[in-house]
Amino acid sequence: MSHERTKEGMKHPMAALLIAALLLAGCGGSGSSGFDGEASSEPEAITRALDSGTCVEFEGVSYCSSDAPADVGGDTATVGLEAASDPVACADVPDSSVCVASIGFTPDGFPEGTEFLAVWAETVDGPWVLAATTPPPAPGSGSDGREVQATLPEPSAGTPPSPVVFAVLVYLSSVPSDLPAVADELADFSPDFAYVTSELSVAPASPGA
Repeated sequence: MSHERTKEGMKHPMAALLIAALLLAGCGGSGSSGFDGEASSEPEAITRALDSGTCVEFEGVSYCSSDAPADVGGDTATVGLEAASDPVACADVPDSSVCVASIGFTPDGFPEGTEFLAVWAETVDGPWVLAATTPPPAPGSGSDGREVQATLPEPSAGTPPSPVVFAVLVYLSSVPSDLPAVADELADFSPDFAYVTSELSVAPASPGA
């Protein structure tokens, strides 16, 4: 009888230990985030940044979603990307096979001398094409906003337009003088930060827009 009681008494402690071990295994790391480990590619880093609303560093570049706080020498800075309509209107350029799509962006908190470029792609996988940006507002104008202006291929009749992704590139010092016009990755433009939009559809601008 005493042997049977001993075996029976051991069942509950052993079960408790097994349950505790399973709970610890389920709670370890950051399992609930879906982002275990470091990003393995630039597109993955961009996707993580967009999904989490943060900045994700990969191989020396910080990829950020709109308004995500960037650490600049212990201070916080951001780039706000306009909540563009979806689809983005693409204005026809007369006598050409292109149209121009644009969104606004507002830098805040970056030190004096910081420079900004912009690029666009059809997906976060690239390739990325340099876009035009409007000049900084004049001091005292009361506006900090600027604009990305991307020249896109005009859609063919009956063919759905390709989507577009915009990225604002931040350079804390000078922009390199030998930037490519087209690059496979944002990192090829050597920015310190890249603020990226989600993928947006494109449509012809309404007449008169």
